[in-house]
Amino acid sequence: MPPTVEVKGTVTLDSSPLTDADVVFFDGTQYTAFGKTDGTGRFTLKTRFNSEFIEPGAPAREYRVTVSKMIPPNGMSEEDYQSKKMALRTKRESGEKILESDYVPSKIESIPAKYSVASQTTLKANVKGNQENDFSFPLTSK
Repeated sequence: MPPTVEVKGTVTLDSSPLTDADVVFFDGTQYTAFGKTDGTGRFTLKTRFNSEFIEPGAPAREYRVTVSKMIPPNGMSEEDYQSKKMALRTKRESGEKILESDYVPSKIESIPAKYSVASQTTLKANVKGNQENDFSFPLTSK
């Protein structure tokens, strides 16, 4: 396993902090670094080397980057979405008949494909050893 260095950063969308978004650094190898933005749009990466070993940071190299935030569809709040999911689970576990209206719709991507889709992303980062790696990703909704 290659050594890792600390990697952190900030993601904004239209100049506002992007909260609860998934940030992924990938380079085509088997190792992918990932993090989630907090309430201020800040993230810190960790790298999964196998199913049991996750190391803070990321190996020093060039990466393509995706930023993704899945949200409930049709203006549904996250609370309503989670409540509907829990109600469906309860019905399944109790053996009750599940109606079409009980199903939970899939979440939708809220970030433009030029940032959220691996094959289309325009975001890049060059992680370097022995120096601070603090990246800024100012995204736009257009």
